[in-house]
Amino acid sequence: MTFDKLNLFDEAVSHLKEAIRQRPDYAEAHCNLGTIYGKLGNFDDAISELNVALQLNPGFAIARNNLGNIYALCERNEDAAREFKEALNIDPNFPGARSNLGNIYAGMGRHEEALIEFQEALKIDPEFADAYQGSGQVYYDLGSLDRASQAFIRAVCLAPELLECVPDPLALKVRQGVQG
Repeated sequence: MTFDKLNLFDEAVSHLKEAIRQRPDYAEAHCNLGTIYGKLGNFDDAISELNVALQLNPGFAIARNNLGNIYALCERNEDAAREFKEALNIDPNFPGARSNLGNIYAGMGRHEEALIEFQEALKIDPEFADAYQGSGQVYYDLGSLDRASQAFIRAVCLAPELLECVPDPLALKVRQGVQG
């Protein structure tokens, strides 16, 4: 069980700072500290720590993806897209970065590009729930409610907590589809 899953952020920050004090070149510790800062809403420190991780290890795809997520939270969509693309240049088979890029494209109204990224994520990992959820949202936004429902049902079957992300007009249909 990780500190993150237990919501022990303060303890995790303390341990990571100590690890960095002992080994300032520990890219993974900087990445994890930046990610936790992001979860705490401390975006400036998150960006700073993730950039340190990337200075230490420019080929660190997870750090690129996490930096993209922080930029997305800050509504810096172009910066987020750039980081997700860079993560994919490093690791083209990173379904999280593909799905995250799809979400950014969807938010920018670039629906076709979003769907391509979600489909690519699902080619890599056919059970990647976030890509089904993202596809469902794009189909919903485009008015393709049957396709949206199918994608949302698949997402919720894989990750029941995603039911809260389903738009209200489809929630009952998705619940029924999940139950049988």
